[in-house]
Amino acid sequence: MDEKEKAFALILMLYWVYKQTMELPVPYVQNDYNFAFLLLIQMYQRFERQAMPLPYFGFRIRSRILEDEMPGPWVSNDVYGNLIIRPYEFWILSGETVESFQELVTLVSRRLQNYNVGESCMTIENRILLTLIWLRQYPTYTLLSLTFGISVSAVGRIVNIMWIPMWEVVSPLIRWPAVQDWRNCRGGGPK
Repeated sequence: MDEKEKAFALILMLYWVYKQTMELPVPYVQNDYNFAFLLLIQMYQRFERQAMPLPYFGFRIRSRILEDEMPGPWVSNDVYGNLIIRPYEFWILSGETVESFQELVTLVSRRLQNYNVGESCMTIENRILLTLIWLRQYPTYTLLSLTFGISVSAVGRIVNIMWIPMWEVVSPLIRWPAVQDWRNCRGGGPK
């Protein structure tokens, strides 16, 4: 035997003597009840390591992002009052001049008595302007909400209520071409 084999045999004999002289360790689990308790602890630790859902699972995204926000009362902006002193921007946003808009307000306000427009802090001019901007520019309700200083749901209610009387007022003024007029226009454009 060479030196390595002698050293290995000596270590093996020492380990065997050590095992013979040592007494058996106390079992880790005394009975079945302790074993079940240890299994429960292990399952709980595994459950804690899993990814948990957001603490605000049933809340809207605004509530999740702005959890410390204290919602205050909405302060309505007088967009109409700010735009009538700037007629070009008024026309760009609404597609109407200030004078034609005033005529539209007069015609629509007569029709609004048949509709339940609710209690709102917005004037008729601002409601019609909001609806015209939505029809012409088609911005999101959120952008209109920020511009006019009202809630998003109020913007939706105003648009859904206001376009009907506006259509009733404006539809008789629209003249659609007859079929023969369309046929006469074919091929008559610039070449």
